[in-house]
Amino acid sequence: MPHFNPVPVSNKKFVFDDFILNMDGSLLRSEKKVNIPPKEYAVLVILLEAAGEIVSKNTLLDQVWGDAEVNEESLTRCIYALRRILSEDKEHRYIETLYGQGYRFNRPVVVVSPPAPQPTTHTLAILPFRCRIRFNPRVCITLS
Repeated sequence: MPHFNPVPVSNKKFVFDDFILNMDGSLLRSEKKVNIPPKEYAVLVILLEAAGEIVSKNTLLDQVWGDAEVNEESLTRCIYALRRILSEDKEHRYIETLYGQGYRFNRPVVVVSPPAPQPTTHTLAILPFRCRIRFNPRVCITLS
């Protein structure tokens, strides 16, 4: 499975509660920047992409760590750190652990994408003109 690449591929944003996750790697809470390390960012993007769906531990390990030698404890620590970054408490649970299955982001998520650029067309207008100065029969300069 390919390694997760956190380089932005679009300008879309994930909005949930008072958070905005931008594809440039930044996380905002109430318009204030929140520090999020690269692995936690990558896990959060995958969970938000699948919002409401279960993402298996193996999928997260494969996509975030790639072929690196890593065990489930690394993912567990990453989820723990992500929960702290999101300031989870009993009333605000963002990431649900489904034992033996994986994890699920269980809050409403809105994906905001900028409008697709409209194709531009160029028009060339050729208008009639009157020749006012003649230097020779083949050259005409118009002054308008």
